[in-house]
Amino acid sequence: MRKVIILLLVLNCNNLLGLDANGMLKQVDEAMYPTQITYTAEMTIYRPKKEYKKLMRVYIKGYDKALVEFLEPPKERGLKILMKEDDVWMYLPSVEKVVRLTGRMKMMGGEFVHDDIMRVRLSLDYNAESLQQEDNHCILQLNAKNKKVTYDKIKYWIREDNYLPVKAEFYTIGGKLLKILKYSEPKKFGERLMPSKLIMENAFTKDYKTTLEIISCDYSYIPDRLFTQEYLKKGL
Repeated sequence: MRKVIILLLVLNCNNLLGLDANGMLKQVDEAMYPTQITYTAEMTIYRPKKEYKKLMRVYIKGYDKALVEFLEPPKERGLKILMKEDDVWMYLPSVEKVVRLTGRMKMMGGEFVHDDIMRVRLSLDYNAESLQQEDNHCILQLNAKNKKVTYDKIKYWIREDNYLPVKAEFYTIGGKLLKILKYSEPKKFGERLMPSKLIMENAFTKDYKTTLEIISCDYSYIPDRLFTQEYLKKGL
């Protein structure tokens, strides 16, 4: 009987959306990230009795180019992180040096890793193998297509009416929960509705979390020269 109920929920969600699981995942990617976007955000890293705030500007173009530039605090101004395909570099202005990183490393010591913010098209890296309905959400079960990505499995809650994500749970291949990401406070930036606040919680240490609050968005053309090591060192 339980299997029949689950099957009916899956069919109902498919009928409401007119999409299979992978089609739904692509719609979420398109709703969240246009061909190019520049946004300014405040990242807050919470630790017991402490918090650290950082102002950043994020540039994303296409499927394989992203740049994060830190504006505040003053001691981190000019620090930049570049991702092109599977390669990640950081420029340290204090020593005028470019160092190589990975997408799985934590960004500035918080709960977000570089891939969470810079490798944003989940439909490129994951297959959605199941689709279920819960209240007014569809739940996608995502499995990694290859071993290059940070997470082996993701459970993804999506609103049926606007394709915006509500929550994501990140798992190891053995099924261990690593982190929980909550999307909240949807706002219109131009004509595009997006969650304005993302909260990443550590599943092992409850007091550890990091928020990302989007302040403004711009969809103007981004020159390709931003996504080069020369820009990391010299700027425009």
